[in-house]
Amino acid sequence: MRINSELNQIPQGLTRHPLASLRELVAISVPLILILLSTNLMGFCDRLFLSRYSMEALDASTAALALSSLFQVFSVRMIATSKVLIGQYKGANRLDEMGSCIWQMIWLSFFLFLLAIPLSFFLEHFFFQNTSVSSLGIPYFRLLIPLNLLLPLGTALSAFYAGQGKTKIALYAGIFGQGINLLFGPLLIFGVKGFFPSFGIQGAAISTLLGQCVFCGILLFLFLKKKTRIIFGTHHWQPKKTLLVEFLKLGIPRALARAVPLLVWIAAVRLITQKGGDYLLVLSFSTTIHLFFIFVVEGMGQALLIIGSYIVGLRQLALLDKLIKTTVLFIFLGGIVLAIPFLVYPELIIKWIMPNLHDFESKQFLRYTCYWTYCTYLALSINSIGHNLLTVLRNTFFQMVYQTTCSWFLVYGGIFIAVEIWQVPDKTGFTMLMAHLTGAFIYFTRLRTVAKKQGSNN
Repeated sequence: MRINSELNQIPQGLTRHPLASLRELVAISVPLILILLSTNLMGFCDRLFLSRYSMEALDASTAALALSSLFQVFSVRMIATSKVLIGQYKGANRLDEMGSCIWQMIWLSFFLFLLAIPLSFFLEHFFFQNTSVSSLGIPYFRLLIPLNLLLPLGTALSAFYAGQGKTKIALYAGIFGQGINLLFGPLLIFGVKGFFPSFGIQGAAISTLLGQCVFCGILLFLFLKKKTRIIFGTHHWQPKKTLLVEFLKLGIPRALARAVPLLVWIAAVRLITQKGGDYLLVLSFSTTIHLFFIFVVEGMGQALLIIGSYIVGLRQLALLDKLIKTTVLFIFLGGIVLAIPFLVYPELIIKWIMPNLHDFESKQFLRYTCYWTYCTYLALSINSIGHNLLTVLRNTFFQMVYQTTCSWFLVYGGIFIAVEIWQVPDKTGFTMLMAHLTGAFIYFTRLRTVAKKQGSNN
């Protein structure tokens, strides 16, 4: 993608490393990856604890998390777009405007939470109706409703530091918060004899809320410190219509581009849940091992967003070429590492996650699921490059149009074919792989067009 003439001199990066280099991408993405790893590790540990508590609890949590993520992903995806503005403000040296930008995200988090409360109670009836997990899934889902505030709030506060390349601050706060989750999770799920009873699946939800409260509290304290107020204007808490409108034009299409596919996925999850048996087993297993690699893809994508936004703020668009090549190399190296558990030792993963599973045919389905999941990591990673760079170039409307029109055919249609026509549980992984490959091709085609247009205007 050639969008400008070659630069004679590469400007200073967000870190001490050369801008858009592999070392800078690693320096920024690794703390983000570790934050997401700690979060996903907590989710993974919760699933391990629940699988040992009861398989019914594990299945119920899988279904409930799919529905609750509809609200969370929409709000978090929208708020996370603030990294684009923070990165561009950093590149343009508009430091005193950063605090006000984050305050708009904080107010927006509260507003979205108020909208999510009635919608949650409205949708739970339709989602859990006539399912085997409704008795456990509904109470668990209701306990997760406060996350619709805590997750976007934490995203807004962490974006303030991540957008400047200071990802380690959010990392340390995240580790502390997840430590609280890890401490209280097994205690609340299984109980402590003589002290308090087992709360089962609801205990997992309570520990998650405690950890996220601690994470938000630490970042809010740092955000309001005197030095931060002086340099970045974090005391400017008043709502600003022009700034909020600018953000919403960028954030709403990007959030819808993620929320609509998630809605499609929820419909697919319901289809699989009604099917039951090995189909539900594959779903529970695949969503669990998905946690192994999604933190790498998301962390890399956020770093790409931060560095790309900084480049745009500097008005050095030609460096996006270098950033793309650097990211592809990063994906290749990550693929080598992840190939070891997914391609070489899938039986160990199956035994670790499903220790009580002994049926040979079910294990065979899960073995193929490991293979499809690894290929999906590669496709999703390439997809992420085009998706995030289109956000950097403020072309989120195209993302919304593509996702809202194509997701039903690529995702739900593929799952329907695998479940109802092929009737092979592990083929659901194959259909997801094809959906991500198609998305990657379309995003890169669009990215080339937009980049050439913006490069000719600079």
